[in-house]
Amino acid sequence: MLDLSYKYYLLKVVKYILPVLLLFGLFTICYNFIFIYDNNDIQILKQLAYKNRKMIYTVNIKQNNKNIPYIILTNNYDNKCLLLRKYLLNENMVFNLPENRSAYYEDSYIDNYLNTEFYLTFSDILTELIQETNITITSEDSLGRCGTETVDIKRKIFLLSSSEVVGEKKSSVRLNEGKHLKFFTNMESRIALHESLEPDNWWLRTPITWDSISVCVIGFNGGTGEIAINNSDSSTKTNGIRPAFCLPGDTPVFIDEIDGEKAYYIVDE
Repeated sequence: MLDLSYKYYLLKVVKYILPVLLLFGLFTICYNFIFIYDNNDIQILKQLAYKNRKMIYTVNIKQNNKNIPYIILTNNYDNKCLLLRKYLLNENMVFNLPENRSAYYEDSYIDNYLNTEFYLTFSDILTELIQETNITITSEDSLGRCGTETVDIKRKIFLLSSSEVVGEKKSSVRLNEGKHLKFFTNMESRIALHESLEPDNWWLRTPITWDSISVCVIGFNGGTGEIAINNSDSSTKTNGIRPAFCLPGDTPVFIDEIDGEKAYYIVDE
């Protein structure tokens, strides 16, 4: 049996110390929540990374002197913070040119565009801040013969893959190119809009390996499929573009008002 003196001290702990510990724990949780999400002081980007559907944060980045919102998808993409443009680019684009009738991603038209013309829409500070990131793509030798080989390449700006958006699964014609991102929980989470709020299809970087010209797409309703990048008459097909890139997790983030509403933004000057 427990000695009475021990019982006495145990009751003291339960009566006086335990409530204090519980209050301290509650205070710590509330303080951290306020500090990370609601104060007007400097933040760091990884604190705003996606956690669940109730806590989706965007950060505004200037491109061509216009504030563009990006969703902070994760703080663990090649050990960096992955950002995805909230809205599709204003103009739909081809995946590759008719003279380069191939679904291979590396040095495709869209790959080159994102890492040259689009990349230069950022300020000098941001172009230095954007990280060179390892991404996995289907190898060129795998196309047209249901191959199983992937390769890693380094890119500053890139399209997301099918496995990152739709999920990883065994397939003889669609290879896994990275890990599934928790942000994309269902069809609704995959719907992308233009700034006009019109939904549209958007390209992924993943080819279908049974031929050399088919690429995975997300439909305007969030469904998935694949499409040949060129028609039989060599005319090109266009779809929406949703650029992604990585920044260091400790990138400073500030709170201000943009268009009359509270918003997070990254200083570019």
